[in-house]
Amino acid sequence: MVKETISTEKSLKLMLEGSLDTLTSPKFEEELSVALQDLAGRQLILDATELEYVSSIGLRVLFKLRQKTDYKIINVSPEVYDIFDTVGFDTVIRIDKAPRHIDITGCEVIGRGVNGTVYRLNQDQTAKVYNEKIPLVMIKQERKYAQAAFLSGLPTAISYDTVKCGNEFGIVFEMLNACTFAEKFHDHPENLEKYALIYANVLKHIHSTQADTKILPSAAEKYNGWVDKLDYLYTEEERALMRKMLNALPNRTTTIHGDFHPKNIMLEGEDPLLIDMADVSYGHPLFDFACTTLTHRLYPKLSSETTFFFMGVTAQEITKLWWLLLEHYFETSDRAKLEEIDDYLMKYAILRYALQPAVLPQTPDDMVKATVEYVRKNLFPYINDIADKVLFF
Repeated sequence: MVKETISTEKSLKLMLEGSLDTLTSPKFEEELSVALQDLAGRQLILDATELEYVSSIGLRVLFKLRQKTDYKIINVSPEVYDIFDTVGFDTVIRIDKAPRHIDITGCEVIGRGVNGTVYRLNQDQTAKVYNEKIPLVMIKQERKYAQAAFLSGLPTAISYDTVKCGNEFGIVFEMLNACTFAEKFHDHPENLEKYALIYANVLKHIHSTQADTKILPSAAEKYNGWVDKLDYLYTEEERALMRKMLNALPNRTTTIHGDFHPKNIMLEGEDPLLIDMADVSYGHPLFDFACTTLTHRLYPKLSSETTFFFMGVTAQEITKLWWLLLEHYFETSDRAKLEEIDDYLMKYAILRYALQPAVLPQTPDDMVKATVEYVRKNLFPYINDIADKVLFF
């Protein structure tokens, strides 16, 4: 039954309530007919927040509706979702399950980051609760990307469910008997060589893994989209130079983590597990190295405090790790060669730094101004040479 109709320029939302059964389905079908007359090219959305039950007759009404127009059902309770799932209805209609509510009162905090906090729920599960500013659609997207990465063979933490905690949303993950790579590295510097090899091998594994391009986005398109958003900061000529660097990279369909650094890898014994999969995409490995070089090389040069905040290790520690990462990843100990590679990667790190105001729109104005000045001095004069240079991959 339709409780209320909410009409906007782009959609027509029907708020459902009660049960769709033998008694109510005929009237519900009449209400749908009226709604279809008013649809006028907009998207039809059925909000099932207060829907308690759907019988076989109700399912038939919904299926007939599918033959007349495309629509989606949102905020479906677990009980009603089970009905849709049992008959395979979710294979023909987009159905979004309502997040279940969890209580984190008294739960141990086992990690904090820019976007949220990780809590230990019990011996088997953790919950990453995102800041209120992070919309549910982005959280569901991260979970979808993590699942795609896991199914492609990458070592990622398994996600079980999307949840809600007060006004914030989150994801429930398997509980890992693990700590971050940053903690291991910071607490046991004597094992630096061993951890650096693991670190490099994980990155090589990512870059050799075929991505599901039907689910994951293109890193090249993402970067070019950020360039488009910065027309208020950089001239048309400067943005053309940025695109020249990006378009110089060969097309690839292998996986990119997008935010590879020591706090985003867990170690369970000596087995690595990737976390924070919001930026997973596909493309050339340089898209990954642009961000990794930014955090491992450029940030330590610009701010030691920023380095420790983002990665949980000191600027000195991350610099040591960086050179070992290059040595193991590119399989050379030739210092001159490594410095050549480092110089090349730094230019792409500066490009990624140039895009920060688009990646993080809340960046303070004074930081944006400093970024633009640094980029104009340290990147644009060298782009033509870099774009024409032979890649190391």
